[in-house]
Amino acid sequence: MVDLLSKLFTPRGALVAVIFIGLFTALYTAIIKFLFERKLTSLEDNHALELAKLQGQLAAGTQVLVQNLQAESNRGLKELEAELTRKTQSELQESQAALTEEQSKKQSRLDYEYEARKRLYHECEPLIFELLEFSENAGDRIRGLARTARQGNLPGWLSDGGYYMASTMYYLLAPVAVYKLMRRHLTVVDMTLDRNIATHYQLVKQLAWSFVDDFSFAWGLHVCALEYDPNNPEWRTLRLANAAKYWRQGLPYGRLDNAVESLIVRDPEPDGSLRIRSFGEFESALHKAGSVVDETFTIVRDVFSDFHPATRPVLWRILVAQAHIYASIVRFHSEHGANRNLVITPILATDRKRFYWEKAPSQADWQKMEEPFIVAEAYFRKNVPALWAA
Repeated sequence: MVDLLSKLFTPRGALVAVIFIGLFTALYTAIIKFLFERKLTSLEDNHALELAKLQGQLAAGTQVLVQNLQAESNRGLKELEAELTRKTQSELQESQAALTEEQSKKQSRLDYEYEARKRLYHECEPLIFELLEFSENAGDRIRGLARTARQGNLPGWLSDGGYYMASTMYYLLAPVAVYKLMRRHLTVVDMTLDRNIATHYQLVKQLAWSFVDDFSFAWGLHVCALEYDPNNPEWRTLRLANAAKYWRQGLPYGRLDNAVESLIVRDPEPDGSLRIRSFGEFESALHKAGSVVDETFTIVRDVFSDFHPATRPVLWRILVAQAHIYASIVRFHSEHGANRNLVITPILATDRKRFYWEKAPSQADWQKMEEPFIVAEAYFRKNVPALWAA
């Protein structure tokens, strides 16, 4: 461009032209810059206005949204609070109702147990006192049978219907009458209220059942087994020659129940309290032909007729087992203190001689006289293991 100007103008004119062109360019550039900056400022102002407007709209929308959300939240919170209150009140009412019902049940249970204990002690304590006296008499009679045998008075003293027969039957069956009376008074709940009464009941129940367990005592326990066949069709003839095998030495439960039931009377008749006949009343009724006692004790009399431990070993095993129970009851009531425990324990070796029916037994006789104690232990371990304390 300078060369062009040099050709068209003089050097001085070219210089002036260049200067003019530079000034024009600078002016034009300044104008363009001014216009651009003005436009840019205008755009920025517009953008700022739009942005401010947008921010305002956004803020307003946000505030409205927040207000709406807050209102919705408050409404939902109130509904939730109302629902929660309703459920809480409902559950509280249900809980209170359940608690009231449970308290009512517990109170009813306590009231029942209190009344049951009162009734239990009122009705069963006198029976337990009677059982203690009967246990002393029965234990003495069982040892007395062995003593009478050693003295040579058996089977003679049991060969007729005299006093010794009557008293033997009475002393040995009267404890079973206590069992029947306790069974009438006790319930399943009563058995959980007083452990001692429950244990007395278990023991006297076992006394009753021992009379009907003659086959177990003979061979059913699989210890010291004996030949025993009282149901043989020819038993009437066979038992005369072999009483140990063919003479019935236990009582069918129905016959036992009938005999024991005849020992229980109402005093006064017909609506008085139940009680057990005294021995005097029993003996009078026993010797009265056709009386209920006479009839129901016919089979009992047959079981004990001409009894001797050597010739009726099954019955003797039953009686020795019963002697263990009687001894445990008497011992329990003779002890004192909270640690006493009503359990069946083995008869000590030093006391077993009182059950021997021979004065000077041979080794073979001694072994036979020891067998009832072995069988008794097996019997208790099988039937009342929780009450056997070896």
